[in-house]
Amino acid sequence: MTALALVIGSLFLSAGLVEVVLRSVGFSRPNFYRVDPFVGAQLRPNLEAYDRREGDGFIETNRWGLRGPEVDVAHGADVFRVAVLGDSFTEALQVDLDETYWRVAERRLRSCAALRGRRPEVLGFGVSGFSTAQAYLMLEHHALRFAPDFVVLQFFAENDVRDSVRSLSERSRRPYFVVKDGNLILDAAFRTTTGYRLRASLLGRSIYAVINEVRLLQLVNASINAWNRPRPRTWPAPNRIIADPIYGSSASAAWNDAWSVTERLIVATSSLARSAGADFLLMSVSTPIQVQPDTSVRDEFIARRGIADLFAVERRLTRLSRRRGLRYLGLGPRLAAEVEPNGPYLHGFERSGTLGAGHWNALGHARAGAALAKTLCSALSASRPQLARP
Repeated sequence: MTALALVIGSLFLSAGLVEVVLRSVGFSRPNFYRVDPFVGAQLRPNLEAYDRREGDGFIETNRWGLRGPEVDVAHGADVFRVAVLGDSFTEALQVDLDETYWRVAERRLRSCAALRGRRPEVLGFGVSGFSTAQAYLMLEHHALRFAPDFVVLQFFAENDVRDSVRSLSERSRRPYFVVKDGNLILDAAFRTTTGYRLRASLLGRSIYAVINEVRLLQLVNASINAWNRPRPRTWPAPNRIIADPIYGSSASAAWNDAWSVTERLIVATSSLARSAGADFLLMSVSTPIQVQPDTSVRDEFIARRGIADLFAVERRLTRLSRRRGLRYLGLGPRLAAEVEPNGPYLHGFERSGTLGAGHWNALGHARAGAALAKTLCSALSASRPQLARP
């Protein structure tokens, strides 16, 4: 019994020492998310933490689980509110709040004469790993409550097409849509998965509440998540990217289905925004290889993969936007022109050794935010919808 007590005591002492060390070196990896019955997951409300896995962003959320200060659901006539839907590029855990592209756009919009004195307020509804289906549902169940005047749908070519159908996606704990008789039908089977039900239960919420207070448990949980996380085919090298069908036509039935669902969801998101009295903009972000400043790296990638057009997705979205009368901002071609030749890296971070890969750094966000603000201001100044340009 004494030996057992010594063993247990030693374990507790060791755990305590590890906890002290982790706190002293600034390690913190709380769970950033809570489950949501509509979209699958959202950022936790009232969160304060650093994310140093790629960049070095300080993350602070308000009571709604949105990055940034507190905001009221209702807003006055003197406020021009923009809701930005999207994935990890909009969530932007890699940079501080004021460096995110949508906050950059908010600051730049202050000088837009078309606002006629209204104060711009841009809210980011992005969540890492989100698909276009989840963005649509985020608008329907959460963002529209804030009565936006303008809705921006951020689109990322490397995974948004694939993630529109279960057969190509790497994630099960998310909602999908399927097309039946020409209509989009919600597939919310994720609510019945063991993982979702555990996290949504009182026991699951209690477990994560404890994990969020103990750094040692955070380390264990982060290690388990890293081990179980699907290995994205785009990470970490800048010349590794999602399957080639996004850069051209594909005879695959699954990819054709994915594009069909994706395009229907984009149009549905636009229709939902407009039905609520908001204007709409589709904005595709750059992929790392598109804005690789070393043109030799880009050329080698194109030759090795036999790719005819790095901007095939942007051209397809342009055609869709023209057909459906949507505003569209394709950042890939625009940012590529800004970094050629031998320009700065817009994706990746020196501290994590990911330059040229992954998400936008602060400069990438700054360039994107400036382009977004210019497009929004132009849209406000126009008397009719501004159609997409190739």
